[in-house]
Amino acid sequence: MAEAVNGASVVCCFMTPEYENSPNCELELQHAQKLRKRIIPCMVSNRKVWKPSPSKWLDLITGSIIALDFSNTSETNILAKARELIDRIKNQPSTPATESPPLPVKLFEPIRQKYLQENKIKRMVNEEKCFPIEQSYINLAIVDVKKQREKEKKLKEQNQKMKEREKQKDFNLDKQHGEILGTYEEIYGHKTSIDVENMFQQCKDQIKNVLVLGRAGIGKSTFCQYVTYRWAKGELWPEYQLVILIRLRKLTNSRYPPGKKYSLINLLENEYFPCEDLSAEQIQHFKELCKNHQILWILDGYDEFAQNIPEQLEDVFKHVREAQHNILTSRPYAIKASYDAKLEITGFTNDNIVKYVEQFFNQIKNEMDNTSSESQKLLRLLKSNSSIWGVAHIPVNLELICSLWSNNDWTETTALTMTVLYDNIIEWQCRRHLTRQNINHEDITKQAVYDQCNTELQFLEYLAFKAMECNKIMLTPAILKEAQDDIKCSAIGIAQVLKIGILKSYDDSATGTQNQTEKQHYFVHLSFQEHFAARHLLSILKSTDKVKAINFINNNKYNQRFHFVFVFASGLLAQFDYKSCIESFWSTVQGEPLDLVGIKHIKLIITCIDELVEQAVFPQRTQFLKAISQWLGFCALHNGEALQTHITESLQQTNALLNTTIIQKTFLQLLQSTESYEKRKIYKLIKQLPISEPTEKLKNKILDAIVDPDPYIRMNVCKVLGNFGEDAATNEVISALINATHHEYWEVQIQACEALGKLGEKAATNEVIAALINATRDEDDNVRSEACEALGKLGEKAATNEMIAALIKATRDEDYDVRRVVCQALGNLGEQAATNEVIAALINAMRDEAHSVRWDACEALGNLGEKAATNEVIAALINATQDENFYVRLYACIALGKLGEKGASNEVIAALINATQDENDHVRWDTCVAFGKLGEKGASNEVIDSLVNFIGAIDDSDDILVDSLVWVMCSYDGMRPLKFETIEKIYNCMRKSSKIDLTPIPSERLMELFLNSRNVSWLRLVAYVALVQGIAVTVGKSIVRIYDAKGMVELKLSHAELGVSLTEAFRDQRREIEMDFPFGKETAS
Repeated sequence: MAEAVNGASVVCCFMTPEYENSPNCELELQHAQKLRKRIIPCMVSNRKVWKPSPSKWLDLITGSIIALDFSNTSETNILAKARELIDRIKNQPSTPATESPPLPVKLFEPIRQKYLQENKIKRMVNEEKCFPIEQSYINLAIVDVKKQREKEKKLKEQNQKMKEREKQKDFNLDKQHGEILGTYEEIYGHKTSIDVENMFQQCKDQIKNVLVLGRAGIGKSTFCQYVTYRWAKGELWPEYQLVILIRLRKLTNSRYPPGKKYSLINLLENEYFPCEDLSAEQIQHFKELCKNHQILWILDGYDEFAQNIPEQLEDVFKHVREAQHNILTSRPYAIKASYDAKLEITGFTNDNIVKYVEQFFNQIKNEMDNTSSESQKLLRLLKSNSSIWGVAHIPVNLELICSLWSNNDWTETTALTMTVLYDNIIEWQCRRHLTRQNINHEDITKQAVYDQCNTELQFLEYLAFKAMECNKIMLTPAILKEAQDDIKCSAIGIAQVLKIGILKSYDDSATGTQNQTEKQHYFVHLSFQEHFAARHLLSILKSTDKVKAINFINNNKYNQRFHFVFVFASGLLAQFDYKSCIESFWSTVQGEPLDLVGIKHIKLIITCIDELVEQAVFPQRTQFLKAISQWLGFCALHNGEALQTHITESLQQTNALLNTTIIQKTFLQLLQSTESYEKRKIYKLIKQLPISEPTEKLKNKILDAIVDPDPYIRMNVCKVLGNFGEDAATNEVISALINATHHEYWEVQIQACEALGKLGEKAATNEVIAALINATRDEDDNVRSEACEALGKLGEKAATNEMIAALIKATRDEDYDVRRVVCQALGNLGEQAATNEVIAALINAMRDEAHSVRWDACEALGNLGEKAATNEVIAALINATQDENFYVRLYACIALGKLGEKGASNEVIAALINATQDENDHVRWDTCVAFGKLGEKGASNEVIDSLVNFIGAIDDSDDILVDSLVWVMCSYDGMRPLKFETIEKIYNCMRKSSKIDLTPIPSERLMELFLNSRNVSWLRLVAYVALVQGIAVTVGKSIVRIYDAKGMVELKLSHAELGVSLTEAFRDQRREIEMDFPFGKETAS
């Protein structure tokens, strides 16, 4: 093969999936490239079905060369392409630039490969556990900040116009309400997320700069990991030849020593090529890309960098922000520069909390029993308590909650604050630390655990506080040494502290080091650093050196960078160890110097009191709640939108504060107003606040206003009642909302329908159903859409014949959004709605001209389950797998999988096999998952071959996809005809997957396949599966015995040579184990 390439003038490669997967073809073409042979790629497969993977060798060699397309096998095309190939062979330059190893390859490929390798999300508190990013990443809501502000400005203008008109004698309230209602709904109605692909659409300047804001733990860094991974896969932002992710906390003096000015190329080399120098050609190429704006810089963590930017990096950082396309992520408080395009990551929606919890427990199903029931128990706890539910919207908190739940009994938990959550995590980590030291801790208290780990905890507390004081995120060896000396615990090793799992090491030296004292360190998340700093602050406050703590509070209480230090400190005051600090802490916070303006001070009080409000009663509590009430009353009646926003944003992030008696009495007092204009502003405020436990008086007062003559107020009353949730679903509330669905103004009707939907199954009375059915016939399309959505939210209890008939009729609505929503509603009703009429309506919707209606119809049919697995449904879904819209194809494949074994026909399997070659990664992925759900009936040589091919094409086997393969391997009939190549692929796939669960496969299944087929191709797989399953196998003269957890299975040996082959296969496996780990043998030093 090498000789043939050596003697060739031109190498023509005919590209197919088999060619890409062939090691020999890879060696051959790489040899041709090395010898600078002329390479002409010829595409045999249809690009819509397959094309070279951007992450594999074939695309690296041929990606920059225009390929000849031979996929059209018509005689005319073949002749034309053959002539074109001959011309290329004759006329193409002998050493074209495109065929030499292209400059971008060496420059870009290590970066691309780094992003592709970072394809897993690690658990924060246990990095040994990590899961594929595509499987684990839950989309975050990204809100367009600028657009939101523009709409709020518009509302302000409308309010002003309304105020001026009210002064006129001929002013008609009913006539003028429409303008302000429309504007109000535009802002405070349903928010839609911005797709990552469309982030740059609002950038008007030539230089595209986007600021992405987000609170602590909201998922900014995970967002950066996700978008760079998708770019590396070729799924995102193809206009950029290179995407460079810079973690700003790594831009430190130790890595960029003072004394010189740094350039863009220095950043690139330091962050991605620390051990090699780029050539002059590569540097020139990089500069050209920068000049042509073909590079996107992602700057992550500005808030961790802004306070302490090294002087030598100021110019280059400014240049990136002002002259290069960039995305900058930050906590909201750190930004001083102006960005036209501002987006905010707002965390998980309610639905995504459910999705994350279910996904989390699915991923640990091999480690604990009844993961499905445990996830549902946790969700019930989260939803039952507003405090816990509020904390769970922040992704990092939800991960910690799930981690704790899987390791602790939380049945008695009633209140959860950020402080309680982090304290529980630290206790859990300490217990794990003691377990590793073989110290029994099961019967000791939390305080006893802390006493056992006292030295390590003191060190972490001091280190965190010291780093906060010095504006440090990356902790240098000098800071660690200073911390050791100051608290006189030099005996403690950094390695010992690292074992707790709160501190992580980072080695930025080119050669690497095993000495932990020479490495930089950082806390697993900034919020942990803030929590430990708060613990240290209170420890000082209760010591003889309390003046130091008082000075720190006085100097920093309004500094947003220390905001969470004070929040955590407030929460810690509820613990016995820190109760002696309560008086000192609050008197200092309330003492001079005081914020003369007052806004910052009351916002600090709001967040601190909320962290403590359910945990302890202290003398200043009533005083603080009254101060908050005064500001609440002032803002509710003030004309300044910005002022009201300051207070509402703080209150929106609280969990229990708004449920206190004093605050709710304030609302009651405000609602005594008889002025329509004032009441509007008050209801506008209340509508935005998460009041989850209203008192009867407050609920009744708001309910009375549902008949207010002002439609603007009635609309907001409906919204507030819906926000109260199921606990507010009394007969009076339900009756009032039903009446509101008949209102003359469509804006009021919409809010009434939405509120009834939010009240859930508790509101699924005959009267409610009748009212919503009537609303599905309203002349306004918005009302019809909201009514359909509400019916779907009422659950299966509401699935009456009349309701289903109304929804079926709505599938033919003239408005596509109504048709889309009604498909979702029918799917939400479950199998109870799987009537012939519903199925027929959804099949018809799959032919809708609007693709969003088609994919919602596919999803709905899947949700109806096996009851919907009729021939007509299957045919329609198979047809949808060829739809022009990839979302329709994706949901069609998912739906086919949900139909179970009943839908596992030859036609379905053929359609899914074809879908594994789809041009879209997400379609291919979900198709493989669908195979697993079809069960044993879905197993065939073609299915298994498709699964192993797809799994083999990704860098690291995904557990969900491997699980799908395991389930189809349970089928004897499906496995029996497998070819040698497919069996080998399965074996390699099994060896590649680190957390495969083979328990579903009957222990005797593969052994039977070998014994009955006498095909030695099965032997390596038989031996390895037995090893992973942990079973015992013995071979006698005529019997094979298998011992598993259920007992013993005997299989007959028809021929003695089968026993010999079987024995030798297991011995080969044992020899391989012994070679990998030669225990007791001398090794070369």
